[in-house]
Amino acid sequence: MTTKIFTLILASLLIISCDDKTKQQPVESTNISAIEQAPTPTSESESEPSQSIEQTMDENTRQAYAQSEKMNLWLSVFNYDYGYFGRKLNKNVKNTSTLINLDQKAKKVLQNCGEKNNACTLKAIKKDPLKNFSLVLNLSLPSEKLLHNYKLLIDELEKSEPRLLELDIEGKKFAENYVKLALVLHELQKYALNGEYQSDNYQKAPNLLNQLANSYNEFMQTQHSAKLIYNKLYNEIHDIQKLDFKKRGLTLQYDCMEIMDITKEIVGLINNTFDEKNNFKNLDTQAIELKIQQIVDISDNLKKYKGNDSVIKTQGLNRIYYDGFVDYLPKMITQIKLVLNKLDDKDVNQEIKSLNTTENSLIQLYNNSTN
Repeated sequence: MTTKIFTLILASLLIISCDDKTKQQPVESTNISAIEQAPTPTSESESEPSQSIEQTMDENTRQAYAQSEKMNLWLSVFNYDYGYFGRKLNKNVKNTSTLINLDQKAKKVLQNCGEKNNACTLKAIKKDPLKNFSLVLNLSLPSEKLLHNYKLLIDELEKSEPRLLELDIEGKKFAENYVKLALVLHELQKYALNGEYQSDNYQKAPNLLNQLANSYNEFMQTQHSAKLIYNKLYNEIHDIQKLDFKKRGLTLQYDCMEIMDITKEIVGLINNTFDEKNNFKNLDTQAIELKIQQIVDISDNLKKYKGNDSVIKTQGLNRIYYDGFVDYLPKMITQIKLVLNKLDDKDVNQEIKSLNTTENSLIQLYNNSTN
């Protein structure tokens, strides 16, 4: 999806007792050939569970944590993170690299053939057929079998508890349109592979490419709708979780989430005010500098507990990843400052790309430290 939102802390983390009696049971494996039981983690970083406090939660809070766990799975679908998706369902999802970024592949094909009005006309295609069809021929696409298995996984997720109503509906629609986009790309590639485009003098090409354009537009609309619904639900549950952290005295959890909130806000402000001409519109640099100082202050407090196993575990965090998260914060701060220092440079877009990449890495460390 176009916005990056870190995952919410899962319900199981806050109800695991020291003897692990309340630990959730793994989801049963489905009879899908591309999915197998996931191996049990053996490394220290994977096998060391986040320690948490077993306390009574009110029903509203308990439900919020249960919803957040399912939301994480939908987010992994939206972000094409099938490793996380499979791991949380206790399944391995094999050979999924071809499932990633099909929308970007479709966009590139359409940009290749489009004229000024982005129409893939016969005239536009004949102008440079090699340019169009060499790209189509070299696309790495998922097999129809993999698409079928993907749909089965999505069906399982959509029907799982707790039901999220709007998000379940839009999430399934997202996946269905994604599969539809893949199948249209398949048809176009078959047309190129068997040489039919040469024998019919490209007559069928405009129709196939316009089908691709329609599928791409449908997918992008669904992606936008799913993002809006996810963001709305995320904000509702996010507020419940932060309040719960305060009630429980989980100050490290609270501070980690607070840093991610501030970072997300800063990166969002920069991305949303930056245009295609490398210009910034109404970027409040003073507000960003104040937010940077907030991150610095909170990170200074988090550093005090780095390496303190007993405190970190009782705060419901994974010690190894917590240390990595804290160590990475200076890089995040530095990258934000680099963008602010290069606002007028012609290559500032490269620093913004680095900023987004750095945020993604921080999100991953945060997720690992809290899951």
